[in-house]
Amino acid sequence: MESHKLRPFTCYFCNKLINNDTEIGHISNCASVLEPCVNKCGSYIPRNMKTRHLKECKNKISKSMTRLSFDGDQYENPKKIHQQHNAGMYIDKIIFFTKSLLDHSLHKQELSLTLSKLHGLEDKCHNLSQTVSVVQTKYQDLLISQNNLKTNFKIQFDKLQYQIQIFFEWKKSLETRLESFKHEMQLFAKVQDETVTSLNTLTNLLQITQNIEAGLASLRTDFTKEQNNNIESVRETHKQLKEFQDYCTQENAMIGALWNDYKIDVDQIKYDLGIINKTLDEQKTKSTSIMFDLRTASQISAETSDKLDIQERMINLLKNEVTQLKLDVETLEEKNLGLVSADDMSGRILWKISKFSQKIEKAKESDTVLKSFAFYTHTYGYKIRVQVFLNGIKKWKGRHMIACLHVLKGEYDLLLKWPCYIEGTLTLKDLYNHSNPTNFSKYICAKRYFGDEENEEPQESSTQYIFVSHSTLMKQNFIKEDTLFIEIKIKSTVKLRDETDL
Repeated sequence: MESHKLRPFTCYFCNKLINNDTEIGHISNCASVLEPCVNKCGSYIPRNMKTRHLKECKNKISKSMTRLSFDGDQYENPKKIHQQHNAGMYIDKIIFFTKSLLDHSLHKQELSLTLSKLHGLEDKCHNLSQTVSVVQTKYQDLLISQNNLKTNFKIQFDKLQYQIQIFFEWKKSLETRLESFKHEMQLFAKVQDETVTSLNTLTNLLQITQNIEAGLASLRTDFTKEQNNNIESVRETHKQLKEFQDYCTQENAMIGALWNDYKIDVDQIKYDLGIINKTLDEQKTKSTSIMFDLRTASQISAETSDKLDIQERMINLLKNEVTQLKLDVETLEEKNLGLVSADDMSGRILWKISKFSQKIEKAKESDTVLKSFAFYTHTYGYKIRVQVFLNGIKKWKGRHMIACLHVLKGEYDLLLKWPCYIEGTLTLKDLYNHSNPTNFSKYICAKRYFGDEENEEPQESSTQYIFVSHSTLMKQNFIKEDTLFIEIKIKSTVKLRDETDL
């Protein structure tokens, strides 16, 4: 209670800022508080103006004997009121009797005696009036004392209410503190439980860390073994590439004059081989870098695993390139064996694809592309070839065989008009019904904008793909003795023949 803080306020009556007292305590003592007049004149007077108002009040106590009004309630003693009334009537009778004596010229002695009695009665009346005034004064003092007692009682009662209010506020504050203390105890118990849980979690994490360290040691051993295996695989691949280079050199000596027509293709093969060797060197450098990283920090084992995946993908790409090169070499061998003319300008070829099942398996494994030998649309025309994706591409992979025309850089491009638009028909030959064959034919086209590109096989902007589902290809009569024949016939139009009018 002693620690209760008093808030400052402004008194409504005296308009002063009070800092060191409560509102109830100040109002009980404030001199500017309005109170009703004790004479019941209807006025409300500030406490400090009460004495002055009692002197000027219109209902103040009169000193005449005929009116006995006091401060506060009217004096209502019946005995005293009756005495005052009889004294007044007696004085009136004496005055009337005196006037009668004077009017009738009474005897002087009797008049003197009567006057002396009259003066005696006046003295008694005066004494009675003084007695009444004293009684009135005492009664007024009694009323004032009663009012003061009432005021003091009210002040004490207000103070008691204020103390009770402060007590209840202190009790409420104490209850609030108890609730806060209980809440803090609950929080402390909760924090203690969380601390125990955290300790258990840290113990589990320590055990997991020890298990991870043991796993990293095992992974380090496995990685060393796998790296040695990869080095052996790279060496074997390099040896095979060396043998392939020797084989290409022997083939170069055999094909002789035909090599000049396909010099650009052979240069491309050499360039690819150089890229393969360069890639192998890069893989060796990456392997060395991976070994160094493993010795310096065990935490990069995950990154090393990603690099191994990249290395495997690179090796797969190299294998795919080697497979594609072998297919290209087979195409060259077929041409060198005389299966087709070196400069076919008829605008029509019949392409034999042997070992079909083996080649489609390679396409599924390595995404290889079969390329036909090059031919011309017409005499001194555009140089083109057919490309076949046996296992399909993109979202059609594994479901369709896809074929397209590709316009190459030819010997007579300077004589031709550009851009060119080539149309034709691609036909899968029926190998079982020779008398009434059910061939599968589709329209095919290609477009090339410029004829002065340096690249042998420029990227086409509007190649049209031919889709043949695997189910159609396998179930119908297009494959016999593991061989497929594809006929490509270029549409001969007046516009196309006029491109080179010699």
